[in-house]
Amino acid sequence: MEKSLAFVFLLLLHCFMTSLATQTNITTDISALLSLKSYITLDPYNSLADWFVSSFPCSWVGVTCNTRYGRVQSLNLGGMDLKGTISPQLGNLSFLVELDLSENNFHGHIPQELVQLRRLRLLNLSYNDFYGQVPTWIGRLSMLEHLSFQNNSFNGFIPSSLINLSRLETLDWNSNIIEGTIPPKIGSLKHLKKLQLSRNKLSGEIPQTISNLSSLELLWLSYNSLSGNIPPEIGSLKHLKVLQLSNNKLSGATPQTIANLSSLEQLWLSYNSLSGAIPNEIGDLQRLQRIYLSNNQLSSSIPTSIFNSLMRQHIELDYNNLSGSLPTNLCFGLPKLERLYVHKNDLSGKMPSNWHQCKELADLRLGDNKFNPGTVPSEFGNLTKLQWLYIGRSNLKGNIPPEIGSLKHLKVLQLSNNKLSGATPQTIANLSSLEQLWLSYNSLSGAIPNEIGDLQRLQRIYLSNNQLSSSIPTSIFNSLMRQHIELDYNNLSGSLPTNLCFGLPKLERLYVHKNDLSGKMPSNWHQCKELADLRLGDNKFNPGTVPSEFGNLTKLQWLYIGRSNLKGNIPPEIGSLKHLKVLQLSNNKLSGATPQTIANLSSLEQLWLSYNSLSGAIPNEIGDLQRLQRIYLSNNQLSSSIPTSIFNSLMRQHIELDYNNLSGSLPTNLCFGLPKLERLYVHKNDLSGKMPSNWHQCKELADLRLGDNKFNPGTVPSEFGNLTKLQWLYIGRSNLKGNIPPEIGSLKHLKVLQLSNNKLSGATPQTIANLSSLEQLWLSYNSLSGAIPNEIGDLQRLQRIYLSNNQLSSSIPTSIFNSLMRQHIELDYNNLSGSLPTNLCFGLPKLERLYVHKNDLSGKMPSIWHQCKELADLRLGDNKFNPGTVPSEFGNLTKLQWLYIGRSNLKGNIPPEIGSLKHLKVLQLSNNKLSGAIPQTIANLSSLEQLWLSYNSLSGAIPNEIGDLQRLQRIYLSNNQLSSSIPTSIFNSLMRQHIELDYNNLSGSLPTNLCFGLPKLERLYVHKNDLSGKMPSIWHQCKELADLRLGDNKFNPGTVPSEFGNLTKLQWLYIGRSNLKVTSFHYIFSSEFLNESHTAPAEKAKPHA
Repeated sequence: MEKSLAFVFLLLLHCFMTSLATQTNITTDISALLSLKSYITLDPYNSLADWFVSSFPCSWVGVTCNTRYGRVQSLNLGGMDLKGTISPQLGNLSFLVELDLSENNFHGHIPQELVQLRRLRLLNLSYNDFYGQVPTWIGRLSMLEHLSFQNNSFNGFIPSSLINLSRLETLDWNSNIIEGTIPPKIGSLKHLKKLQLSRNKLSGEIPQTISNLSSLELLWLSYNSLSGNIPPEIGSLKHLKVLQLSNNKLSGATPQTIANLSSLEQLWLSYNSLSGAIPNEIGDLQRLQRIYLSNNQLSSSIPTSIFNSLMRQHIELDYNNLSGSLPTNLCFGLPKLERLYVHKNDLSGKMPSNWHQCKELADLRLGDNKFNPGTVPSEFGNLTKLQWLYIGRSNLKGNIPPEIGSLKHLKVLQLSNNKLSGATPQTIANLSSLEQLWLSYNSLSGAIPNEIGDLQRLQRIYLSNNQLSSSIPTSIFNSLMRQHIELDYNNLSGSLPTNLCFGLPKLERLYVHKNDLSGKMPSNWHQCKELADLRLGDNKFNPGTVPSEFGNLTKLQWLYIGRSNLKGNIPPEIGSLKHLKVLQLSNNKLSGATPQTIANLSSLEQLWLSYNSLSGAIPNEIGDLQRLQRIYLSNNQLSSSIPTSIFNSLMRQHIELDYNNLSGSLPTNLCFGLPKLERLYVHKNDLSGKMPSNWHQCKELADLRLGDNKFNPGTVPSEFGNLTKLQWLYIGRSNLKGNIPPEIGSLKHLKVLQLSNNKLSGATPQTIANLSSLEQLWLSYNSLSGAIPNEIGDLQRLQRIYLSNNQLSSSIPTSIFNSLMRQHIELDYNNLSGSLPTNLCFGLPKLERLYVHKNDLSGKMPSIWHQCKELADLRLGDNKFNPGTVPSEFGNLTKLQWLYIGRSNLKGNIPPEIGSLKHLKVLQLSNNKLSGAIPQTIANLSSLEQLWLSYNSLSGAIPNEIGDLQRLQRIYLSNNQLSSSIPTSIFNSLMRQHIELDYNNLSGSLPTNLCFGLPKLERLYVHKNDLSGKMPSIWHQCKELADLRLGDNKFNPGTVPSEFGNLTKLQWLYIGRSNLKVTSFHYIFSSEFLNESHTAPAEKAKPHA
């Protein structure tokens, strides 16, 4: 009995003490909670309105109490948008098991007092703005099972104390700034199911000890800088469902052991540097729904097992080096496939054409591979859930199938960069969900369907680089959603809407350049508030001015209206475009000064004003635009000196000021302020002073053109040899003298060396032979002497050699005539001797031009020419060849346009094969010893413009057909032994300018109204013949006649024609020995251009042949 009473007493005492303790500690909890509330500076939804001292806390929002002790057990304030910091007193909630402050705007450090929460199992601070180092004391919360710091700004390293959290199941520190390595001891957290460390700054290798996390279901390490191989031990994680390692620097092969992950549902390995083949076994993981391997360096073929799974939903293998072919019936084993990415690989074979079994397919990307040529599969029309179809750059040809129009949910259709032809199908108008249409870079023709513009969800239209014609449908320009319109590089005609912007409030990009648009260029642009890229150039707009309204396009970054028939001044409003990066106004007729307001374009990177008629000085302020990389002002009428600020910018790459009237001098140390300069064009100006000689700081200079200026006499700067990236050097016509410096030979990348039209002397330096990249060598019109270096011919990339008009001597190196690349060889007007190779063409299959005339060459003229298939201009004349005949093989040179073999010691007949040269424009055989008749086949030379056969011994009649060559402007047949009458057709051509038939034995009469058929005649020589009949007296139609020689013939007696007085351009009149009687001279002197006396000029002596 006593024992029972004692027990009751003790029980009552315990209840009393518990009640007393609860009363005391709940007060502590209230104090802690109210302290937290006081640290909150913003409670937008008044979520904590019922938190006040007189109320019971267990009923407060977010608070849950322990039913046994009445203490606060759980505090869940997630998603309330609270703003503030955490009160240190929160650490007094000694019974707290769960603390969830996620999805708020808390900031600052986590107070260390939270270490007192020894019962805490869940700590969720995700999606806040906490910062500072990850707390090292976190490991003392030994009861923790779920720890989430996701989406904060925690930094520092993963604390070693973390391994004390032996009960931890979830560790989610995604999206912070945590650095360092993943500690190997993390493998001791045996109960861990979710390890999420993505989007941090972790580096180093993935520790092998992760394989000890035997309960792990989710491993997220993506978006870090982890390197090395994927540890093969990872294959022991039997419960792993998601492996997320994307966006790191992992390398090596994909481990075979991944095939052991029998529970795996998602594999994320994209955006690494993994190489080798995809393991075959991966495809055998039947629970694997999603495979992401894109953007690696994987090679070999795709395992067929990848395409055989009832569970597979996503397959992303794009941006690799995968080869081989895809299964023909790819969909058969993939009934749940939603996404297939294999684009940007090296896949070949036939593109699969059976798609009807892929019922769930929403996103299909096959483009940028090397499939066999084929057509767009019509079965795509059965993919009724398809939202994205990308088969661009897939070697497709033929028409776009109309079945494409069945894809009601399609948002993106990408067929660009193929060889598609025919019309754009009308059925595209049925794609009511379409947002992007990519058909650029094909051969589509016909009109743009009107209905395309009616697709109101269509934001982006890409139809550029096709053969589309007709006008642009106005509906294209009427959509509240339209952002991009690219119709450039087509044959579109018609005009643009005057108020184009009215229906396009969201327009960001408009490309209609490179078409045949006409009419007035639109001038109302203020409603295009979002327009950033506008390209209207290269069209046929009516003449107009640059619209000043462009100044209202405040977001404009690119303006291209070059070649648009614009005139007048550049409007100063252009200067309002603060974000403009590229201003392209080239190839117009703009005039006046360059506006000062261009200096306000602080974002400008490229300024294109070339090929206009701009005048005045270049504004000084342009050079102060420090972001301005490229300045193109060439081919204008700019004058004055170049502002020194042009040459002072760390960003400047291209400066083109050529073909102007700029004067003054260049800075001596021009390169000092231009470390990135790649191109400098100042040629064709009036620059003077000393040519700059300090060039070593222009490390990036690749193209330098200083020529055709008025520099002081000087020498070629040896410092050019330091420009190791130089590809083009043009300093021709620059008043240079002295030797070519041997340092030029250091320019290993030089493609063009242009030193012509100077006063350079001495020998051609041997070091030119070191220019292994040289394609063009221009040394003409100097005073270079000595032999041509043998080594020049060994430059196998050297296509064009110009050494004419020097004092070069000795023989021509045979290596000059031995190159598969050689196109032009100009060695004329020198003192070169020796002979030419007999089979000169054998080593020159691409030769287009050969000039060796005006030298002292001897030996036999080459006669084998049939291998020079490309030869268009051949000049061998004025040499000392052995006597020989005109090679009949010239008739095989079917592309020949100019043949000059005058004064070449040739005899015999002109071969009839000459008549095969359909493209020949100039035939020069004068000053030889040719004999016999002029071949009738010359009449076949339908392109002939000049015929030079003078000073030979040709006989017989002039072929009638010669006169029928309507393009023949100049006929030189003088000083031969030609007889018979002159064909009347000679005097009947709208193109004829010169007719020289003098010093022959021609007879018959001249046409009475000779000028009627010769409106362009400038010169007529028929003197020293046996012409008879009446001298023509009607001359007023010969408006261009400057030199008329009719004398020394046997005309009937007559008087001097008074009509000679109408020949206002006449400079020479020779009618001596013409059986004329003179009654008056007054009308002769009315020809103000007649320079000779009215008395007969001295006879022209017939020179020796």
